[in-house]
Amino acid sequence: MLYAKKITHEVDQMHQHLQKHLSIEKRTIHLGVITGLGNLNIANIFTAFNSEHPSIKFAVTNELSKELCKLLYEGNLDLALFAAPYDIDSYNFEVHPLEKEEFVLITPTNHPFSQKETIKLSETANENFIFPTKNNVSYDIFFTECRKAGFTPKIVSECNGPGRRIDLVQAGLGIAFISLSGLQYYNNSASLPTVRLVDPFYKHIVLARTKQEKASMSLLMFWQYIQQWK
Repeated sequence: MLYAKKITHEVDQMHQHLQKHLSIEKRTIHLGVITGLGNLNIANIFTAFNSEHPSIKFAVTNELSKELCKLLYEGNLDLALFAAPYDIDSYNFEVHPLEKEEFVLITPTNHPFSQKETIKLSETANENFIFPTKNNVSYDIFFTECRKAGFTPKIVSECNGPGRRIDLVQAGLGIAFISLSGLQYYNNSASLPTVRLVDPFYKHIVLARTKQEKASMSLLMFWQYIQQWK
């Protein structure tokens, strides 16, 4: 009798574990992603992960990094892939670095800098700059680096799309910073002179989640899985 009760108890526990596992595996992961992920191909990651875990689905939100930080902090996302802002330590996030991507300078074809391979950022103090908008992490990065170089940048235009900034540079409006992957992605940039900085600065792509005592199995599985793509 006792043996039978033990078997029944073990079967019940197994059933509960299986039901819990199945409910976890069916969970949708809410993931925030920026457009410019460098060499990190999120589509390939999704495909590879789903080939092993086909019942786990993704709901993807595409926003700028600052907005993704806000959504993640407020609990509207499970995970986020973004360019780390300077104040990322003020958020209650667990962060895993994935990519470090260099920014370079692009100039019009007839610009004096176009003949140089490298340049000190301080040499650009009197130039007209095309920046992303202030709600873009890159704006903070560019502005801070210029101030560290001893000047306040003269910003003549702001737009977030790298392709549009490239167009404005080609038209001769000014010079701009752009990531190497952004430069390679837009084919119309092929004719633009590219100048590297003597003291380069970078965009740091990170994977982040809120610090929590308990997380779903599916979330933990993807958190661990994506880190192998570093």
